[in-house]
Amino acid sequence: MINPSDEQAKAIAAVMRWLRAPSAKPWFYLAGYAGTGKTTIAQVIAAEVRGGAVHFAAFTGKAASVLRRKGCAGASTIHRLIYKPVGEENNRPTFVLRNPEDLRGALLIIDECSMVNEKLGADLLSFGIPILVLGDPAQLPPVSGEGFFTRGTPDVLLTQIHRQAEGSPILRLATMAREGRYIPMGKAYNPSGGGMAVVLKWDDVADRSKLTAHQIIVGTNATRIALNRTIRESLQDCGALPRTPPNTPWLPAPGDKVICLRNKHSRGLLNGSMWRVDESDLSGNETIVTMKVSSLDDDAAVPLEVMVPFQCFSGDKSYKFPMHLARNYEEFTYGYAITAHKAQGSEWQNVLIRNQGFIFGEDRHRWTYTAITRASENLILAN
Repeated sequence: MINPSDEQAKAIAAVMRWLRAPSAKPWFYLAGYAGTGKTTIAQVIAAEVRGGAVHFAAFTGKAASVLRRKGCAGASTIHRLIYKPVGEENNRPTFVLRNPEDLRGALLIIDECSMVNEKLGADLLSFGIPILVLGDPAQLPPVSGEGFFTRGTPDVLLTQIHRQAEGSPILRLATMAREGRYIPMGKAYNPSGGGMAVVLKWDDVADRSKLTAHQIIVGTNATRIALNRTIRESLQDCGALPRTPPNTPWLPAPGDKVICLRNKHSRGLLNGSMWRVDESDLSGNETIVTMKVSSLDDDAAVPLEVMVPFQCFSGDKSYKFPMHLARNYEEFTYGYAITAHKAQGSEWQNVLIRNQGFIFGEDRHRWTYTAITRASENLILAN
């Protein structure tokens, strides 16, 4: 049982008043900076709710697993919560929205709500269950088409760092970034809270750190493409990945880490979700990469067969996925290094950041803050 601060107690009371109001709006936006205890507050509210089940969910499987680790029992992806499989089309599973009677409860609690776009938000509301959404307004603005629940002013904004989080070196750096303060180079942060955050130059980052990081976060697509190519070459050189044919060095190999770049709810695919390649081949006059992939975010997700235009992997910086291909094909690329925008909604234990926040002008501090808060235990921030 927690002993909430005055700010947290007021937030809990505000949410409970909303739930009891007969004419209340269908959702409540509880916003807060990293370390303010949003998830803890949500658990207290869930324990006080009467009259039905409380469902926890997040956009990505990674975020759902973080919720479960924090004590939110049964937390799942939003997709698994509100969609159901209805069979296969050309050996490819398809999903449809569940019927309202399939999902009953007193409250839905949705974490990382900035990732929820208009369609997904409308589908959530269709069940007629009150929705408490949790989000961090200091993160980067959501990309076009996202942020259904975060368009307006938060109903409650938490700003006071929770005392249990004050010792986190990662949170210390995140707070410095959010407040626009200078983060000194060549310094390691390791207070009593455990974990480690190191600030150094990119040229001083060891190759081993690049290969062993659970996730690398960068600012630009050009950096992402170059770094993914370098990492794949290193993994092939040390035998961790099989070598691909010389004429198609970009072709995904079994064991490669890839990221989905476009939502396709009918297939259970989410923008930003991470997958491992099990099999791959070229088809369609060698213009389409056919892959069997397994989720790296969600242990319960079924393997999928996806078909991706080869340009998504070849490093063609000018290539833009044509919308007319979206019905028949999927959009994936390599996921060893990803942009901070694609990292939103997920969390990894060990994160390496190629700090390119300066590229984003007025949003440079928000970029750095967003990237830093993707790490849960160990962080290298490289300028």
